Amino acid sequence: ERDLAPMAPVEAVVVDPAGFVFIGYRNNIRGASGASGSVYKWLNLAAPPASGRFPQEVNRHFVASREVEAEGRAKLHAYNSGQVVIHAVGPKLRDLLKGVQGLSRTYLNVLSEYCQAVLAEA
Repeated sequence: ERDLAPMAPVEAVVVDPAGFVFIGYRNNIRGASGASGSVYKWLNLAAPPASGRFPQEVNRHFVASREVEAEGRAKLHAYNSGQVVIHAVGPKLRDLLKGVQGLSRTYLNVLSEYCQAVLAEA
């Protein structure tokens, strides 16, 4: 499928499989590709005022001294009307059992972010 036009609203919450290097370590989208690159293009993050950076509250949520500390974290952010994204840093699959546990924790955190946002609207 083709990418959405930048800033096009959707009636859904989009999950971004964020890379720690981009969202937590460097706070810069430069070099992001695949699904994340498409999400960032849709959010128009390369243009001012973002200029390639994530909002401060998003970046702060993922800041860690090591990537493994950020794995499993998720953060919902409403960029504009119709542009709601849950950024999530999944685990590196180093070991099958630990990988499944890490993915479970990541999915739990993604769903928790969504449920908290729904409850806040109620």
